[in-house]
Amino acid sequence: MYSSRRVTSFITSVTLRNPSLRSARNKKIESSRWNRRAEEEAVEQEIANTRRAEEATRMLAQEEADREEVRREDRKKNPSKYIPIPNRPPPTLRPEIVALYAQRRIDKGPDSTLLRELVDIANS
Repeated sequence: MYSSRRVTSFITSVTLRNPSLRSARNKKIESSRWNRRAEEEAVEQEIANTRRAEEATRMLAQEEADREEVRREDRKKNPSKYIPIPNRPPPTLRPEIVALYAQRRIDKGPDSTLLRELVDIANS
């Protein structure tokens, strides 16, 4: 049998003498280098994408915290703006608003009973 050293040296000598084998070997070497470089660039790109995604997530969280802080400050400055609106049906009766001068006249005047009766008639 042949030793592995002799086989390797034979293959090398044949490769060096035959240009087509040499170019095929160079193509394989270049192909493996290219593939390795492409894989490294893909890994670097993935790392960069991950960093960008983490940065974007952190920025969104910071913006949300800032908005919440502004909302809290606004709530302190304008508490009436944040009073809850009760959930009840709208009124069915019109409010009876009497003018102030008429109300005073009804309360003061001697014929207040007559005016009250007139207001009652008008309301009904």
